[in-house]
Amino acid sequence: MIRLTAAQHQFLIAAARAEHPHECCGLIIGHKEEQDWVIDDLAASENLSPTPAQNFEVDMRLRLRLQKELRGTGRRIIGHYHSHPDGTAKPSATDLKSAWEDDMVWIIVAVTAIEAELSASVYSDAFSEFAKIDIQVTD
Repeated sequence: MIRLTAAQHQFLIAAARAEHPHECCGLIIGHKEEQDWVIDDLAASENLSPTPAQNFEVDMRLRLRLQKELRGTGRRIIGHYHSHPDGTAKPSATDLKSAWEDDMVWIIVAVTAIEAELSASVYSDAFSEFAKIDIQVTD
């Protein structure tokens, strides 16, 4: 399971709507509590993909800066988020081809002009697949 606050949930939806019809993207900062992932913060990234309506690319400078800032804090980059404008809230074939880090959370926000849906998955390098995980929104 992954736990996030209502404010973080709304942030993800707002980011996806703001970038629509392009994909939004960013990094998830958090930690693990037993078997649960806990989101501490979300860091928005400019989508550097040359085709932002179909793909996303997180700015590696943001990632490197965050990794440096998080050293020794007990927190780390646990995954990333991106949107599927007018698509579904599940990893696409492109997402699967792009996945390369084991045990990383992928949050996908499917967004249309009027609706939004979130899903979360964890990538397993051993099986080259995503495993869907539950999302718990807390106050």
